[in-house]
Amino acid sequence: ILMSFWFRRGNRKRKGFLFHAVQFLIYTIIISAVGSIINYVIENYKLKFITPGVIDFICTSLIAVILTIKLFLLINQFEKQQIKKGRDITSARIMSRIIKITIIVVL
Repeated sequence: ILMSFWFRRGNRKRKGFLFHAVQFLIYTIIISAVGSIINYVIENYKLKFITPGVIDFICTSLIAVILTIKLFLLINQFEKQQIKKGRDITSARIMSRIIKITIIVVL
């Protein structure tokens, strides 16, 4: 939540690939660190109601969801750039939808 507030404050200019890549990297590091801490607590206190495998699955799922969102934002940017350059609107939208469907199928 803190990272969302930090990256959303300020002016609303267009955010490029580098911004999204750095933000994804920061989110991944935070999720991995929190997952490691939770796994450490589970092992030290010998908690039985949750396993480290479940925590790893949740962390991996969160990272996959964030990656999907970031890729969709970049594809939307690509679509807007294609339309701005004067390309056909319909073909740009079809291309972006095909790429989005491919990403969903792969992930």
